[in-house]
Amino acid sequence: MEFKEQCEIEEYKYKCRTNIEKYKYDLQLAVENFRAVIAMGQAAIKGAFLANSAALIALMAFIANGWKGGIFILPLQGFSSAAVKFVLGLGFALAAQAMSYLSQYRAATSPQDENALAAAAMSLSWTLVGAAYGFFVWGGIALWSVIEKIV
Repeated sequence: MEFKEQCEIEEYKYKCRTNIEKYKYDLQLAVENFRAVIAMGQAAIKGAFLANSAALIALMAFIANGWKGGIFILPLQGFSSAAVKFVLGLGFALAAQAMSYLSQYRAATSPQDENALAAAAMSLSWTLVGAAYGFFVWGGIALWSVIEKIV
């Protein structure tokens, strides 16, 4: 084998190794980005669960203390309206969790070019998380207006 041919072979090997390393790096970066997106989504959903459930528990404790102490006659209609909003927020957070699972399952089990359903499920999941936080805010406003009338 001539020296020139041997140099061309070594150059080709070098290009192949470089391309393989670049591919590994790109793949690793994509996996880490995917993990970060999943972690962010899980944190948002957990936050929606926590906010709505904590508000509901605090509302029940407030009603129980008010009734037990006999300090005031509770306008239960206003409190129940706020409680319904918090429960709806919990329901939307649960639905967001289910849609998030569905989108991740679909993305992992379907070919890359058929992920339209996974993308739609993820978009719906983010919409449901937004609605859960919206119900939390709406319930808080409703609760504040009831408490303002009492105090």
